[in-house]
Amino acid sequence: MLQQTGIKIFCWTLGGTVVAAGLGFLFALSSRTEVGAAGITIRRGFGHGRTYPWREIRWIEVRESRGQQGSALAVRITLANGRRRILPAIHRSRLYPGPHFELHYAKVVGWWRAKTEPAARIQPPPR
Repeated sequence: MLQQTGIKIFCWTLGGTVVAAGLGFLFALSSRTEVGAAGITIRRGFGHGRTYPWREIRWIEVRESRGQQGSALAVRITLANGRRRILPAIHRSRLYPGPHFELHYAKVVGWWRAKTEPAARIQPPPR
């Protein structure tokens, strides 16, 4: 009887782990960045996401972070209120080579430059 209980617990734990990993994978696949005339829309997971109008975006840069898996590059925006946001799906790392990283980054910067005045582009101080 005790052995059967242990097997059931193992099966439920394994099943829960597989379901959680699957949901995490789907969440990551559905995260994306959309760029257009209205601004930058960040969608993380499921839902409509959040659009940041061009007038709120003060700076766009590539951020490099280093970890155990090597370095990773991501595009980050700084908003008028000082908050910073990483743009999902525009990144490059050892696990995700991101062959079109530069192209996507150039697209974001191109829209930003076309939709903002130079005086509104303010580089934030380093943290």
